[in-house]
Amino acid sequence: MNDKQLKTHVRLWAAAARANGWKMSRGRLLSRPEAELSPDARRVLAVATQMAGERSAAPTERDLRYACYLIRLGRLKETKALTNRDIDLVWPLFRLLAEPVDLASINEMQRQQRGEDPGAERRVEWYIRHRAPKAYADAVARSLGVTDWEELDLAGKHALARKLADRPALNGGRHGDAEREDAEPAVAAARDNDN
Repeated sequence: MNDKQLKTHVRLWAAAARANGWKMSRGRLLSRPEAELSPDARRVLAVATQMAGERSAAPTERDLRYACYLIRLGRLKETKALTNRDIDLVWPLFRLLAEPVDLASINEMQRQQRGEDPGAERRVEWYIRHRAPKAYADAVARSLGVTDWEELDLAGKHALARKLADRPALNGGRHGDAEREDAEPAVAAARDNDN
């Protein structure tokens, strides 16, 4: 997790905690009454309470946050060790805890449950947009059978990203941004999908 992601993570968690009245006071976790919590918030609170009970303690805000990791990742993990994929799984839950009717987060979690990876799709789309102007990307996408690269499925977008990565860097503007270090995971993922 980079510094920008950590700031976003902290902001999203703070909103989730605030919305549910989760805060520490004199060593005790305060919360809105359980009947007022959303089903997701009740589940997080139950998992956090169970985790704290295993060490004979009362739950803390940290337990709540780690309960989110356990629910979405299936394992505990240190915050700074979260990968992009982990973040893609955890942040929609944070947003739902802050706003239980956040349709974008509900949709993203449903897509993930169906085995889709909307985060990987966002990253490869970012790479394509920052690697080449749209007209250029569309021209290269024609070799993949479409006239507009945005019509490609995820595998096609990965193929396009590989083709763009193999071409000399385009000069000027934001399109050189794809050469930055943080763009490499999208290209590596695109190449890994070949194997």
